[in-house]
Amino acid sequence: MLLASTHGDQAREHLMRANLVERGVDGLIFLSVFPDRPSGAASRDVDAGLPRLIFDRSQAVQGFSTVGADAVEGGRLATGHLLAHGHRRIAYLGGPLDPLVGPGRAAGWEQSLAEAGADVPPPVLTEWSRAGGAAGVRILMDSPEPPTAIFAGSDLMAVGALQALHEVGKRVPEDVAVVSFDGTAESEYSWPALTAVRAPYRTMADAAIAAFIDVPDVPRAEVFGMELVARVSCGCRGRF
Repeated sequence: MLLASTHGDQAREHLMRANLVERGVDGLIFLSVFPDRPSGAASRDVDAGLPRLIFDRSQAVQGFSTVGADAVEGGRLATGHLLAHGHRRIAYLGGPLDPLVGPGRAAGWEQSLAEAGADVPPPVLTEWSRAGGAAGVRILMDSPEPPTAIFAGSDLMAVGALQALHEVGKRVPEDVAVVSFDGTAESEYSWPALTAVRAPYRTMADAAIAAFIDVPDVPRAEVFGMELVARVSCGCRGRF
């Protein structure tokens, strides 16, 4: 197995893809937003003859197999759980709604609120980072009607949100409940521990490898369900 990190640089990715092809790899797995961008069209020819798969992508992409989790379902799970705790003012805190990354989780949040007859406030969008989460909380807490619960679009944003809530004197979950999206180790070891919706990454990894063992004639898109891992930040404390 050969690993290459692009650091988010499309030109670097193009060079790495060419280099891997020259080294005789049997296929390529991407954890990247670049392969299906219009500006990447030239680089697609470099590895067009190889099996290619994009990991952690739920949308179909021409010329690539994909394996991903149902982000809309994840958004619905997170929001539905907060609604079950009695919250009605539930904010969504996320980064830029890139068509390849962000819309699903926000869409699930919006759908759940609308079905429950709750108000759907504008989402607060900053950046996909701890700093972005902290900045978003300051915006939310300065609003005329601050939320009683926050659905953070990533664990990193949720960790930043926890710090900012502490700084403005809000207790989690007593004053503001928080649920995050991702379910990484960071969510388990934050304080308080984050309730999170998590993708079945081990199952997805198995599916990715299987796609190279039995290469389909036509690239396929596989989408897996998500699960909610209840911890302290939502207010469960063993209730659910």
